[in-house]
Amino acid sequence: RNKKAAVVFCTAHEDLVFHSFHLNAFYFVRKSNLKEDLVDALQKYKASHPFEHHTYTINTAGDSTVLRFEDIVYIEVRKNDAYFHMNSGKVFCERKTMNMIRAEINDQMFLSVSKSVSVNASYISKIDDQYLIVSECRIDIPKTNAADVKKQYARYIMMR
Repeated sequence: RNKKAAVVFCTAHEDLVFHSFHLNAFYFVRKSNLKEDLVDALQKYKASHPFEHHTYTINTAGDSTVLRFEDIVYIEVRKNDAYFHMNSGKVFCERKTMNMIRAEINDQMFLSVSKSVSVNASYISKIDDQYLIVSECRIDIPKTNAADVKKQYARYIMMR
């Protein structure tokens, strides 16, 4: 019923591949080549839907604002108030903890710099053991997190 759904056929009956196209299938996964076909299907989906489901909705005073992940530069939490710093210079605020936000975002685009700061890796222009630079803003990295932040950033670079 969902017109946006991407239908992927997965079967051992490879002779049905052409029938799947009559039904507008997104991809055909052969069980005999499951791992490779599934990886191909996921990569094709990701390439054709680059920003789908990559939004965060802020709810404040009965209003909702949808923020696209690619527009969020970094998020910081102070006393359970989360501040979303946008590439436009705007800052949105919501009453939430960083743990709640990270559970909702759950995206490798955002690096956990400290207990109270997450940074959109695509905005990082410099990173070292003590700080990183995002959109001309310096964010200090706690000494205990430096190695982990670099690993997260390396993972992000590899995924691109």
